[in-house]
Amino acid sequence: MSEVLEISRPVAAAAVTPASPRGETRRRSLLKAVSWRALGTVGTMAAAWFLTGEWKLTLAIGSIEAASKVALFYVHERLWARFG
Repeated sequence: MSEVLEISRPVAAAAVTPASPRGETRRRSLLKAVSWRALGTVGTMAAAWFLTGEWKLTLAIGSIEAASKVALFYVHERLWARFG
């Protein structure tokens, strides 16, 4: 006699946050963008310092990278919240 083992999959969380029935709020999108970019910038700066050995250049690269990517990520999040 063989038994069938039923495997259940976890139910995915709803895409809508409790704060907004339409999805991500602007504030939440901005906070996510900033925290994610801070982590990414640390990695970029570590690589820049490793490759150049110059702290001024490392800080310049990190600053430009952080500012541009926060803005791009925020726009990306808002487009997904609106059209996604």
